[in-house]
Amino acid sequence: MNLAIQLIKHFVKNYLFCFLWLLSVAAFAQEDPLYFKYSDENGLPDSETYELLQDHQGFIWIVTARGLVRFDGFYFKHYHAKQQISNALTGIYEDAAGKIWVNDFTGRIFFVEKDTLRLFTAWNPKNSFSFPHLEVNKKGLWVVSYEGIYLFKDKRKKNHKFWNISNHRAVSSTENETFVALPHRLLHIRTELDTVSYPIPELSRHSEILVYPFQKKQYLLLTSTGSIYEFLPNDKIAFRQSIKVDAFVYRHKFIGGKLYACSDKGLWVFGFKNNFWQLEKHFFREMRVSNIIQDHEGNLWMTTLSNGVLQVPSLQTTNMALPDSEILMKVAISENEILMGTEKGKVYLNKQLIYADTNQKSISTLAFSADKKTALIGANYLLTVALYNSTATKKTPQPFVINNALKQWNEFKYQNKSLYILCSSSGVYVASPDDYTTARSYLPKYLSRKIKNQQYNLFDNDKNWSLLSTRASAFLHDEKAQIILVITKDGLVKIDNQKTTLLTDKGEAIYATCIDKVKDLYWVGTATNGLWLINQSGKVLKKINRNNGLLGNSVYKIRAGKKSIWIATDNGLQQLNFEAEPVSALSIQNGLASNKINDLVIFNDTVYIATNRGLLRFSEDFSNQNQTKPRLYLQRLQYQNLTDELPHITAEINALHLQYAYKRLVIELGMMTFGSRTLQKFQYRIKGSKKSNWIKNKFTENSIDLTALSAGNYTFEAFVLDKNDKPTGEALKIPIQIAYPYWQTLWFWSIIFALGLGLAYGLFSLRIRAIKERDKLLIEKEKLQKDLQSSLLASIKAQMNPHFIFNALNTIQYFIFNNDKAKANHFLSKFSQLMRKILQMSNVESVSLAEEIESLTLYLTLEQMRFQEALHWQINVHETLDTEEIYIPSMLIQPYIENALKHGLLHRESKYLTIDFLSEKENYLQILIEDNGIGRKKAEEIKQRKNDVHISYANSANAKRLDILNQHRADKIALQIIDLYDEKGEASGTKVILHIPYAIS
Repeated sequence: MNLAIQLIKHFVKNYLFCFLWLLSVAAFAQEDPLYFKYSDENGLPDSETYELLQDHQGFIWIVTARGLVRFDGFYFKHYHAKQQISNALTGIYEDAAGKIWVNDFTGRIFFVEKDTLRLFTAWNPKNSFSFPHLEVNKKGLWVVSYEGIYLFKDKRKKNHKFWNISNHRAVSSTENETFVALPHRLLHIRTELDTVSYPIPELSRHSEILVYPFQKKQYLLLTSTGSIYEFLPNDKIAFRQSIKVDAFVYRHKFIGGKLYACSDKGLWVFGFKNNFWQLEKHFFREMRVSNIIQDHEGNLWMTTLSNGVLQVPSLQTTNMALPDSEILMKVAISENEILMGTEKGKVYLNKQLIYADTNQKSISTLAFSADKKTALIGANYLLTVALYNSTATKKTPQPFVINNALKQWNEFKYQNKSLYILCSSSGVYVASPDDYTTARSYLPKYLSRKIKNQQYNLFDNDKNWSLLSTRASAFLHDEKAQIILVITKDGLVKIDNQKTTLLTDKGEAIYATCIDKVKDLYWVGTATNGLWLINQSGKVLKKINRNNGLLGNSVYKIRAGKKSIWIATDNGLQQLNFEAEPVSALSIQNGLASNKINDLVIFNDTVYIATNRGLLRFSEDFSNQNQTKPRLYLQRLQYQNLTDELPHITAEINALHLQYAYKRLVIELGMMTFGSRTLQKFQYRIKGSKKSNWIKNKFTENSIDLTALSAGNYTFEAFVLDKNDKPTGEALKIPIQIAYPYWQTLWFWSIIFALGLGLAYGLFSLRIRAIKERDKLLIEKEKLQKDLQSSLLASIKAQMNPHFIFNALNTIQYFIFNNDKAKANHFLSKFSQLMRKILQMSNVESVSLAEEIESLTLYLTLEQMRFQEALHWQINVHETLDTEEIYIPSMLIQPYIENALKHGLLHRESKYLTIDFLSEKENYLQILIEDNGIGRKKAEEIKQRKNDVHISYANSANAKRLDILNQHRADKIALQIIDLYDEKGEASGTKVILHIPYAIS
């Protein structure tokens, strides 16, 4: 049967052109970013939404026409107040303390406290029409109304400040500054709460405003006109540009270096280029977008006035949706065209339907012809459809019937001939425009070999022949190496000019799902074993799976781009570099509507993904890695029974304290995530219990009912589990303390112990009395010993005092002998003062440092007179010493000064003496006595030459005194004497160092 008859039969049987052209007018929906929608159909109380924000804990708060809700990525929690007249709310803010604020359309303000919406009673306007506009910054809560501007610090205090300025409405703020729109001027309330006014003629009290920082400057944007002003130094402002759009704009937002206009005709995105804001994209044109924010994970969230809330993982990904929710199966790309084949047998060229199968057979292969004028379509047939026909408006199908399902075909040029390799359920075939005999003369051997005992031809003619008769699903044609690798039911087969070989690894066949060539290596995807890299000889060089970085072990598609390799797995799309190392990933968690990828094409650095929701495309440089891990939080706690609920519990709970023998404990968990929608499991344990093993739960069973624990300390721990059942994110830990029964408590055993002590006291009272009597005798004995030592100390003082007096009288005698009455008189006056001091100090154990210094000053003054001004002395007291408060043993220092004068300085013409009082360490005094005398050694030699047998009573008495004083001291008095020498090694004086612990009065 010739080809023409087959074409006619196939056309009459399977295609109704009138139906085809009626369907061809169907156009694609608007090409918008991929998004996830939340509405009244999946948890929101209403699809009319106004405002939203993300709080510091990560929750998304949404203001709807039917109240306030909080969203954690899985569940919506509703908030209501008893004072609400209407459920509709507007405006939402979070203050520095983490409190959420909203207001209703009657002008009242509410805040969230302890999971309840409460009325803010401090705001009580006199004018019932005084509708407030709120703003929150570090200064507090700003309420802007027709009555004036109020600043509240918290919910308890009255207004901290009030500006009596009316006829204003809009407000915007930075961290410390607030801006209010007035008629024809802008009021700027600065950090110190002083104000400055900027004239702006186009500003009215109905204007919405936005103040935003950009490139180290601050700008004002008027929503109604799109005008942008720049704040200048010296309290000036200047117009910069306008960003008007053809829509009514509800508000502007500045996010991530871009300006967003939320309008009744969708979302307008402006980027800053060449020193001006320029429109970049316009999305969601059929929606009324009322607000937009960016969450902590990088997702954009938008409220709409009729379509609920939209979550957009990234604006970098665009999705071309098919009409009637068609499922896209195959994609082919050329320079300016996109071919798309669906599950129901339809093929679209860009936005126009060009073919529809009446049997609705799924398109299994799709390609452009070599000249880009024909679409090559495959299902259970091979069909060519002319893409462009200048003489007719209708497309001309050219079907070739195949008796078995067609899986793949490739067109290529060989010696200027168009050739085809086809893969189907009956094997692999080569088709040529020439018959077999002619084609064999110019084809290479690996394409021209016929299979023995061939029973039929693909097209029932001699222009095509079989290379492999085994059921096949895909192939790779390597023209350079003259190799065809075929994925068959028996494994991966290699066809070359030598033979047909079944490739194996360690004797086992390689069962593949897809294949591509990357830099002379064949990358083979498997159904369960990940990704394998094979060289041209068929040897497996490397295996990659989930254990070493692959996103999933089931690989469906492999495509090599110019910069990297893209792998479609059961867990989403993964990008690898040419060394097979992971670069990034795109999955349902961060951009894909489904991890099921039907086709994957890379063309001109753009990645095209066929999914059930349409054609997703993005640049090969795209990276949307979600670094924020999901986390569990404590949603509710109950104990004893289900009606006896604990007081308000927050996620920051420190510990849970329960009484002994409680009946029941219920822990209800929540999970915070806005990207990981597939995470539906968690594990928990009670650390410290007898059975502390991990227990896995589905997140739909997030209420954990624990039986009564025995007394003790425990820790409840829980983790989110990923797809591999491995813990991910931060652990939730709740310490649990179960009180002990009274017979195991400390107070019970304290009573028992006290009773035992009382009994022991009664039994051993006689013994205790005897011990007391013995201790009394020991104390009396010790007192007698101390009295004896005190008497000895007084005796030493009495011995020392006459010696000092004797030396002083000698000096007076000297002046009288020389008939120097004035000096004798002066000396006698000073001497009497010193004697009075000595008598006073002799009767006390310790004196203040000030008194000691005063007596030393008198003594040295007298000695200076005696030496006829040849003595130069100086007393230095460190500034940190309080001489009135410090007490030391009396008359302890003077003997060492006397010794320096008598033995060291006596033989010097110029006598220098320095006394330094220093603070050494806590409660320790350091005293340095330094002279420029002849030194101890030379003084001793002189003493021996003169046969001076005089014993220094002062030195010996002071030594004995130190011994007695140190007997009853924990902190000892220390003495150190150092001989000083000059550079020639000759004696140059003596230094005495005393370390004296002192008392504070």
